[in-house]
Amino acid sequence: TVNAGPLIIGKTPVAPTGTFNQYKKGLKQITELTEIYPGVDVKFTDDKAWRHKKIIIKEKPKDLKAHETLIFWEEYKLPPGSTVKDDVGTKLFGKTELKNKAVIIESANGDMFSISSALVFDSSESDLSVKDLAEIVNVDYSNETLSIGIELDAAYLFEPNRKYPVTIDPSYIACRRND
Repeated sequence: TVNAGPLIIGKTPVAPTGTFNQYKKGLKQITELTEIYPGVDVKFTDDKAWRHKKIIIKEKPKDLKAHETLIFWEEYKLPPGSTVKDDVGTKLFGKTELKNKAVIIESANGDMFSISSALVFDSSESDLSVKDLAEIVNVDYSNETLSIGIELDAAYLFEPNRKYPVTIDPSYIACRRND
């Protein structure tokens, strides 16, 4: 199970709200969360075992100060007996910061769910706008929970040549043990 967690603007949490729309486009399932946070939409595209997520920041955040960060949190309920690792196989405990590494949830039966590292880019279509983002990973095995926060600093969002909308783009892959 996965839920949207709060958006942290600086130190201020903002609860998710907005409208929900789901539809099919060919063989793909599209889920859109409009205004889940002020000025932010989230779009999921499910295509077989792949899930593409786009966090779309439509305009410069009004409540964000120049030295602060935005942290988009997701909260997962882990299957009993699951292990959380990075993509080189290191088991994760407690709070860890990852960059350029996937998070892999391996269930007790060997099935895996992988969450890629996140990238951010703006609508300029310039390679100069692409940046790898840090992810804060918090694993609590006793409560079978995993929280992942994608962190974006204000400096990126406030650059004078920044072209909105800005998109954060992690991907998800589900694999059965025998795949």
